Amino acid sequence: MNAAALDSEAGDRELERKTWSTLTARAALQGLQLWRTDAGDGPQRFVIARAGVARVFADRDELDRFLDVLGAA
Repeated sequence: MNAAALDSEAGDRELERKTWSTLTARAALQGLQLWRTDAGDGPQRFVIARAGVARVFADRDELDRFLDVLGAA
């Protein structure tokens, strides 16, 4: 693997980390807890919960739309 490919992968991981941090913060501002499953165990899922009620989302876009509906910044 060449240096450019390694830089690209590192950039992708950093973008993923920042995106996840933003989603987690948006959820927290609404009093929600947010988790994601390990993609190594199968398809990655996102779980959001508040007051003992949880909802599972199939992808990050679906989760993002849900947070928009709640008015999460």
